[in-house]
Amino acid sequence: MKKKVIERFREPSSYAALAAVLALFGVNVEAEVWSTTVQVVSGLFGLAGFFMREKGGK
Repeated sequence: MKKKVIERFREPSSYAALAAVLALFGVNVEAEVWSTTVQVVSGLFGLAGFFMREKGGK
């Protein structure tokens, strides 16, 4: 089950679906908190992307 969830989050449509579900339940985040969160997560993913190998790479 965990593997399937991880595989789904590799697809961009999963993020759109998650945003829609959160909006459905009325999850609201202040602009300042959202901006900081996006910056931190973007930095973490950028760092992770630096260390990840591409498919077929050695």
